[in-house]
Amino acid sequence: MENTQHIWNGIDFDKVTDEKSPFDFLKEVVDNLEKATAGILKNEIESINGYIGEDLTSVKFGNIYYFYVVAPNLAGFRRKLLTVISEFGTFPVNIYCNVDKESLMGITSSDFLGKIQYFLSKESVKSTVLSLYKESQPIRNVTTHN
Repeated sequence: MENTQHIWNGIDFDKVTDEKSPFDFLKEVVDNLEKATAGILKNEIESINGYIGEDLTSVKFGNIYYFYVVAPNLAGFRRKLLTVISEFGTFPVNIYCNVDKESLMGITSSDFLGKIQYFLSKESVKSTVLSLYKESQPIRNVTTHN
């Protein structure tokens, strides 16, 4: 029989805290748009681990969460609204608004949802979402009177 070691012995999984991650917060609000628009629009989160260049943040490598508005009636068209960047998947995070290129750095967990709401309440973002909503409306039968 082969002598094998448990390769994860160096990690104490019992020390993991119940603190919410940025992704946890985003998951909690992702269904709100779909409910508000009766399914015409929805939000989607894409989570990757990757490199971020100097132009967005000082984080070189970290967890990146993209927050999209999706229009299922437009062949699933997606518009990236926000990018949330976390060096280790925890707070603090940097939030970048992809619509108007504004960013906020060093956001804590207690301020996170307020800052997300701040960005989603901006006229540029609201205009983007409302435009997709209008474009995504089901085609209605139009009758003409002669």
